[in-house]
Amino acid sequence: MPRVYIVDAVLCGSVCIFAAALFWKWNAHCVTPADFGALTQSADRVYGGELPHVDYDSLYTGALSTVNALAFKLLGNTFAAMQMTLAAFGLAFIAAMYAIARHVVGPVTAALTTLLCLAWSLPNYFVGMPSWYNLFFATFGTLLLLRYIDDGRRRWLWAAGACAGSSIAVKIVGLYFVAAVLLYLVYRQQELSANVESQIANASLRRREAKRRVRHPLDLFAAALTMIGLCAFVGSVIALVLYRPEVPEIVHFVAPGALLAALLVIREMRLGGYGAWQRLNQLIGEAGMFVAGAAIPIAPFIVPYMTHSELLALIRGLLSSTTRFSESVTILGLPETSILFVALPVAAVALACVVGRRAVNSTVVWIALAAVLIVCLAAGSTGPVYRSVWQAARASVPLLAIGTFVLLNSQRLTAALASNRQQQVFLLSAVAAMVSLIQIPFAQGIYFFYAAPLVVLGLLFYLSAQPGVPDRLVQTVGVAFGLFAMLWLHGAASPEYGRRYIPYVSSPIQIDRCRSLRLDPLAAKEYELVVSEIQKHSRPGSYIYAAPDCPEIYYFANRKNPTRTFYELFDSDFHKPEREARILAQLDEHDVDVVLLNYHVPISGVIAPHFEAELTRRYPQGVQYVLPGMKTPHMVVRWRNKTDARLADSTGGLR
Repeated sequence: MPRVYIVDAVLCGSVCIFAAALFWKWNAHCVTPADFGALTQSADRVYGGELPHVDYDSLYTGALSTVNALAFKLLGNTFAAMQMTLAAFGLAFIAAMYAIARHVVGPVTAALTTLLCLAWSLPNYFVGMPSWYNLFFATFGTLLLLRYIDDGRRRWLWAAGACAGSSIAVKIVGLYFVAAVLLYLVYRQQELSANVESQIANASLRRREAKRRVRHPLDLFAAALTMIGLCAFVGSVIALVLYRPEVPEIVHFVAPGALLAALLVIREMRLGGYGAWQRLNQLIGEAGMFVAGAAIPIAPFIVPYMTHSELLALIRGLLSSTTRFSESVTILGLPETSILFVALPVAAVALACVVGRRAVNSTVVWIALAAVLIVCLAAGSTGPVYRSVWQAARASVPLLAIGTFVLLNSQRLTAALASNRQQQVFLLSAVAAMVSLIQIPFAQGIYFFYAAPLVVLGLLFYLSAQPGVPDRLVQTVGVAFGLFAMLWLHGAASPEYGRRYIPYVSSPIQIDRCRSLRLDPLAAKEYELVVSEIQKHSRPGSYIYAAPDCPEIYYFANRKNPTRTFYELFDSDFHKPEREARILAQLDEHDVDVVLLNYHVPISGVIAPHFEAELTRRYPQGVQYVLPGMKTPHMVVRWRNKTDARLADSTGGLR
């Protein structure tokens, strides 16, 4: 075995072992109970034979629930089974990041880059959210596309399509990776066309060869069609931010994709339409191979829906869940100051170009930067510094797009770059720009983690293509961001990511099926008491009703949900007067003896007073759980005995 492979195996293995230790340690991380509940209850219902979007309203496409249900079958119906599945995918994800980095840097730098990617991703919220799997499959697909750039074998393109299809089957936002690949394929065809002509030294022969090879009556039509497609792509990205069309959202989410599309339009215009028909045919062939690969994992997923004639239910579920969630949940936008972290680096680079490159490489500048970074690390928990680092990290996405546009649009700068290296830079930039759209429409800090590793890798490829960038400058900044993550992200309260640093203290929850889960000590104790009370007054395997917005209760208590919803706002009759009567009928149908009322700021809003009054009449016995320092109840468990049930039936329901 060559020595370099041994070094790669040792370094990548060491990173994986370190990651496994982090996964084990940060399994105690801050978990949002509603996230836990949506994941576990969905997997539990699939495990019981139900179908997402048909038997219950799923937040996601549904394939991950099938995977988790399989984990329940093989490893036991516990939360630990889901975590082990996530860890297995996470280790493969780490190996893929290392392999991607090795395309442009040596083993040691690749290992350090992988650690930086890891520090800004999975250990910070080690819960099997579908968005993690979108990141995993986008990373796997990117690695396969890099192999396609290396040798041109279409099997890699087909395999990358399979990764894209798997991502879509997990969560519909996997389409963002598909968009990135399509952008890259347009660039690839332009680059291959321009590269063949550029290899002919004689200008007249080059023009003659161009005319002989590529002139076609439909060239202008094909070029126009390509440009229209790129404009439609930009319009689609703009439509995504119409929920909050503010300057920060436009700069961070629209500008990166728009710049890459503009680069493709400019290159198409430079080619003058020659060869456009040929490029379009080749693009369709490559895109067809990619889509064929994507169909492989999607086909078995949709077969059950087609068998039961429920394909329309799947489509309606995918379209309606995101729409209702976006319309009903308060949107947290990016801060206005975030655009400064895009403008200032651009101004600094422009100033450095004016002053001269020696100023950038000077020891004085490097020492000053190191001093600033040390101060930022030491004061990383303070509000202004903490938020500034976050905004600087997020600003790397539009900055990467700007840098890629300038680099690949300059014939002088690209003259020293091989065609394959240019394709690599564009691919990584496109993937980073598109995957970062996962932050729409929720700009909470945690959503940046789902894109950060690919942004780091995109920056690595871009900077490696810039010979004038000082290595120690890049290394210093990279180490600083990695240390910041280790000091001020790991072990912090995840709901406050990006806003402020709050250390998180957890304790194990003493509930069967969830003993590997750790929560805030007060929350853990409350859930233990609530679950004990529910299990005391209900039969094993029976139905209970917990609302609003507390799907975790069903999995904690090992009881069934009589409704099809996890979050009440997804009900098709939400805010309609007949909704309460429908729910009461379902409670009667499933002989529900216990209900739980949640008063802890649910996203669907508090339960209606008249509906609460009817539940109180039907379930007259109850106990309240009030957290220390609060005067109002946090949760209320109510139950009835059989005498109460007969009395409720004789007096009628809600009018």
